[in-house]
Amino acid sequence: MEVFPERIPDYIIFDWDGTIVDTLLLIKKVHSDVFEAMGYQEWSEEDAERYMRFSAKELYPKIFKENADKAFAYLERFLNDNDFGMLKLFIGAEDIIKMLAERGVGMSVVSHKRHDYLIKEVTKLNFCCFFDEVIGSGYLEFDKPDARIRDYLFKKLSLENNSILVIGDSVTDFKLAQNCNFGFMPVGNSEWIEKYRKDCAYSNLCYHGFNDFIEFKKYIGCNYCLM
Repeated sequence: MEVFPERIPDYIIFDWDGTIVDTLLLIKKVHSDVFEAMGYQEWSEEDAERYMRFSAKELYPKIFKENADKAFAYLERFLNDNDFGMLKLFIGAEDIIKMLAERGVGMSVVSHKRHDYLIKEVTKLNFCCFFDEVIGSGYLEFDKPDARIRDYLFKKLSLENNSILVIGDSVTDFKLAQNCNFGFMPVGNSEWIEKYRKDCAYSNLCYHGFNDFIEFKKYIGCNYCLM
């Protein structure tokens, strides 16, 4: 597995939850409140880690079935009551994003989080200025990892001739990159990726991951003098 592309990509698509922001406790609290209101056992941290890869649009119909609409109503109420006090950036995330922006690397966010709440979080952190597009669940007719996201970005931002890298922490991010034929770099615990990259021809575009953005920034600073 290569450590990184031969040159810094022209464009980077970031995941949001679990990549730029640590929202595990926030996700656990909000969904626990929904589950409790619906008469279910509240979420554990293990539940939050297991299910945070899915949007509520995917998850709630599977769990609550014919009562999904009621659960969505609770979710909206609890999210609207949230003051984002539990929202926090991963260490090093702000530094790497600012550094990439200063060097002219284009960036967007593609997330499974419901679009309007994603916008609220990005705005709360004053990050809107760094991203050309912020795309959450429900913003388009299709969600990550659908390859049509590539077509949307190509048309909206004229990226056809750019080298593009997806950075994320989940299988869904990997599949987005694979479906779009973009490069992929995992952040965080990336042991899971070996299972996927060994079984596909896409492995030549799948790069070595970093434990965190501090490690990532240090690598770039040591190896890419143009940065």
